[in-house]
Amino acid sequence: MPCVEGAAANAPQFRRIGSAVARVAGVAVVYYLASRVGLAFAIPPADVTPVWPASGIGLAAVLLFGAVVWPGIWLGAAAVALQSGNPIWVSGGIGCGNAFEALLSAWLIRRLIGEGSPFERGWDAVMYWATAGWLGCAIGAAAGMAPLLLAGLIPSGHALDLWWAWWLGDVGGVVLVAPIVLV
Repeated sequence: MPCVEGAAANAPQFRRIGSAVARVAGVAVVYYLASRVGLAFAIPPADVTPVWPASGIGLAAVLLFGAVVWPGIWLGAAAVALQSGNPIWVSGGIGCGNAFEALLSAWLIRRLIGEGSPFERGWDAVMYWATAGWLGCAIGAAAGMAPLLLAGLIPSGHALDLWWAWWLGDVGGVVLVAPIVLV
C-alpha cells in the first residue's frame, strides 16, 4: 500500500496547488470582466479609458493573495487585448505590462507600508496613492504601451498623450477600485 500512503501524504500539497490554480483562474476572469467594463468607457482610437477598473482588481488581487496570482492578471489582460484585435505578441506584451504594474505596486506598498491595510493610517493612504497610483501606474502604462509602439499600432507622435491617458486610467482603477475591494 505504499502508493496509497504516498498519495494521502501528498493530498495537502495537491489541495494547495488546486487552490492556487483556482485563484489564478478567478483573478483572470474578474480581471477580464473588469477590463470589459473599462472598455465600455474607452476613447477611440487607442481604447484608453478614464478609469481602468482592472488595474485596481489586479493590485487588490496581488495584495490579498500574493504574487502567485500574476498569471491571472496576465491572462485576463492578454485576452482582452486579443479580443480588441491586437496581434498575439502585442497582447502578451500588454498582459506583461499589466501584471508587472500590479506586482510592482504591491511590492512598493508592502515595502513602504508593511503587511497591514494601507488605509488604516492617513500617512499609509498617502503612501499607497503615491507608490501604487503614481509610480506603479506610470511604469505599468509605459510597459503596457511599449508593444503597441513597437508594432506601429499607435503613432509615435501621440505616444506621450496616449501614455498620459493610459496612466490616468490605471490611477483611476488603483485609487477608486482597489480600496473598495481591499476594505
